[in-house]
Amino acid sequence: MEPGDPHTESLFQGLPGIPRPGDPSLRGQVLDVIADIISGTTTSPDVRRRLLRQLVDNPGNPEQALLLHILDFEGP
Repeated sequence: MEPGDPHTESLFQGLPGIPRPGDPSLRGQVLDVIADIISGTTTSPDVRRRLLRQLVDNPGNPEQALLLHILDFEGP
């Protein structure tokens, strides 16, 4: 996620505790990963929806949202 990119910045608009894109903190890095997943051209709509749902279900805690998203894909 590039700083100043209006598309990826709008993905997180209105979510509490969200730093600006390009933030070097762990939270900023997690948000960069989330934005890359959500805006990826090869990401399926179902994956996008599940990750966005995790963000909504874990307000202000994108680290937890990403962890739960990853765990959803973990299989036996």
